[in-house]
Amino acid sequence: APTVYLVKLRHPSPETRGAVVYVERCTGCHGARLQGQPNWRHVGARGRLPAPPLNDTGHAWMHSDAELTHMIKFSVLDLAGPGYQTDMPAFDGTLTDGDIAALVAFIRSSWPSGMQAAQAFLNPGHAGMPVHADPNWRLPADCEEPVRGGKPKP
Repeated sequence: APTVYLVKLRHPSPETRGAVVYVERCTGCHGARLQGQPNWRHVGARGRLPAPPLNDTGHAWMHSDAELTHMIKFSVLDLAGPGYQTDMPAFDGTLTDGDIAALVAFIRSSWPSGMQAAQAFLNPGHAGMPVHADPNWRLPADCEEPVRGGKPKP
């Protein structure tokens, strides 16, 4: 996981800007190394799921940039069923769209290149594809959306 250093740059990269936003807004729940909270897949004593990891040990890479943006901007309450409770705040009005895009770029930058590439296939135009990825690489012809939604073969 990346180590985050707070630095002031005139024109920071999206990842650097996102790292600053992450430190300021996300580390309290998702951890300094994007590791999430313990037992994040199990409902806790308060009836809520702990914060999931955003690094390569979680499932954030299985969501498109648009989905991640939506969860950051509006929380997950409109995506979950009625009565769902979460500690995830909605950052709409608190973070700019640029801050959220930078945050998504920072989170993505923590994943191995294979996860970055798989996640990029969920985005229009394969946005977020690692620059070092082979531009001619394609999913195998017999692949049925391996990241999610594919049906298992009998």
